[in-house]
Amino acid sequence: MFVAKFNQVTSSKFKPNSKGQMPYIGTVMKGVCTSSIIDGTMFQLEGLKAGQLYACENYTEMYKGKLQQRISVVCPVSIIEYNALDLGPAVLAYKSSEKADVVEDDDVSSDDELTEDETKEALNAEAEGDDAPF
Repeated sequence: MFVAKFNQVTSSKFKPNSKGQMPYIGTVMKGVCTSSIIDGTMFQLEGLKAGQLYACENYTEMYKGKLQQRISVVCPVSIIEYNALDLGPAVLAYKSSEKADVVEDDDVSSDDELTEDETKEALNAEAEGDDAPF
């Protein structure tokens, strides 16, 4: 489980989905995360709000013959609840096709709307400050 805050992407490095919605990227605040990108349409359909803290979990599912990391938003988290949660520091643990990496940072990982190269580009851009959520 992890806690994240989400903001919609504005970078041209990301592509809108079939409905023209850009994805939302979660800034991981606490806990271990393997993916923090949510499709823009799904974000809106679930009634989620940008800037709100959410408790989230990752899971894996098969999509077009490939295992994909997904994110499930469990519930909103208040600042009081956030301070009481003991999830450890924010850690992004993602796997590449060659090896498993762990990044102790507020970066993000992959989603079915992005290729691996696009995800790496986005991670690098966020690390450099381009279109950072905060």
